[in-house]
Amino acid sequence: MYRALKRAVAWEVFTALSGRCEVPQYGDLRPARRAKNITLTTSAAHLRVWPARIGELDRGQLRNDDLATATEPGSAPLDNA
Repeated sequence: MYRALKRAVAWEVFTALSGRCEVPQYGDLRPARRAKNITLTTSAAHLRVWPARIGELDRGQLRNDDLATATEPGSAPLDNA
């Protein structure tokens, strides 16, 4: 009985962890940065990360929600840069 219960719980946990979830889209970061004439180097220096990280985030090769939130159009770092 316990074996079947453990197996069922393990299966539910596995499906919950491996299931598909909503992923935020960051496609508007590069156009917003370019519209304000903010370079990769400037935004990277302001956020204290390497310029390559900003470029990877712009192209969708990097998933970093905290960094993307900091670089969203209308957020303080982009407006003050």
